Amino acid sequence: MAVNAKHMTPLPSITTRCRQCLLNRFQSSRHFSSTPSERAMQDLRVPKDSIQRQLENKKSRKVEMKGMSGSRIPDDMGIIPQTFVRPSNSEMPRLFGSTWKTRLKLEWLWARTRAENFGSLLYYLWFMQRSRPASQRMPFDLRLRPAIALNLHKEVYTSLASGDLPILSKLICSGLAIKLKAIHTRRLANELPPQAWKLIRYTSPLRIPFNYTFWPLTSLLPGTQAKIMSDRVVPMPMGNHIYLRQCIVRIRSLQSLDKGDGNPPAVADLTEYLVMQQVKKEENEPATWKMWGTTKPLARQEMETMVSERAAQSQGKTTFMDRLNAVIPTRG
Repeated sequence: MAVNAKHMTPLPSITTRCRQCLLNRFQSSRHFSSTPSERAMQDLRVPKDSIQRQLENKKSRKVEMKGMSGSRIPDDMGIIPQTFVRPSNSEMPRLFGSTWKTRLKLEWLWARTRAENFGSLLYYLWFMQRSRPASQRMPFDLRLRPAIALNLHKEVYTSLASGDLPILSKLICSGLAIKLKAIHTRRLANELPPQAWKLIRYTSPLRIPFNYTFWPLTSLLPGTQAKIMSDRVVPMPMGNHIYLRQCIVRIRSLQSLDKGDGNPPAVADLTEYLVMQQVKKEENEPATWKMWGTTKPLARQEMETMVSERAAQSQGKTTFMDRLNAVIPTRG
């Protein structure tokens, strides 16, 4: 069957949207002046207590966030900064050639990042929660992560095609829900017929039953239908022992979409990087996996920049605290 991705409607990625929104939020206003000397005089006329006022506002903001209830905690804060999404080997610098040094540095950065991510899982999910009852802990789910991602992938696409918004809202984060709801509204306004999405098969050479496979075999085996690319946990500066866990899974599959217009279903062979996450908000509330959206692996130029500038710890100017301050409204 010929592969035709032109008429497919892939799940929209909100990575670009989040980055643009963040840039708009954090971009400071520019004060224009006719001469540099006038601009310098404006800087000198800044009140002396402005810095003190900013520090006090920042301190009160931290106190407010620390006492925040779980109902006010958002579930859509974008991808955690400094997340390393490794591309396929064909997109990496060649190991045998002039770029072999860059390739080795990238492989070392990838291995170190994986070790640090696993260390964060142990620290936040076991050490920091060891005194809490098992029912109030965020589970590891190391063995079940690929199976959870595959189930989310299938259920979200099926619900989106059929327009089942109540089911869809339980499977995805708020930001993606708003975007997909707008798509569904446009389809209804244009009186388009219902669509039907179908998973034909996974195109990976090795398909294993993740529910019956032991960890770490599920993460080490190459060529599986679902590959864990990143799994990170970060503490949230609010509430009591509240953490955000975000897992990126690469899924390769052959899909078909029937738009119901009388034409044959469109078929596409896709490689998607699904981002799923869970937030432990309340002690008695279980942490459930939800789909945040999809993302893209690092481009070659971005990887080379990370190596040359040692950007593993300083990639990007936007921090996780900046995103929290942007999405959480202040009380006023």
